[in-house]
Amino acid sequence: MHAQDGMLFVYRPEAVKPILDSDPAFYRPNGESDLQAIVKVSKTGQNGELLGYGARSLHAPGSVGVTILSKDNVVFTFFSSNAQTAGFFGAERAKDIIDYLDIPIRYQIEA
Repeated sequence: MHAQDGMLFVYRPEAVKPILDSDPAFYRPNGESDLQAIVKVSKTGQNGELLGYGARSLHAPGSVGVTILSKDNVVFTFFSSNAQTAGFFGAERAKDIIDYLDIPIRYQIEA
């Protein structure tokens, strides 16, 4: 856990390290540490992969929108995901909310 510039960073190194190491030219172009890389992409809004969304940002090439809603169509969250894996990440993030709130949740992939 780390607080910096009004932001709180809570992460499991074993979960984020493989993502950070998957594209060193993007995440660690200057040899940044895990924390430095996380802070950098969070400040630029390109931390979607680290958050489990499947795409780096809302405007990532080839991404589609995923909306998580209640049974009454209340929007809990919206994120972008890679078109090929949007169903997986939508189901996973919906399950996170279901597990926490114990209410029916669904997701939809925007075309």
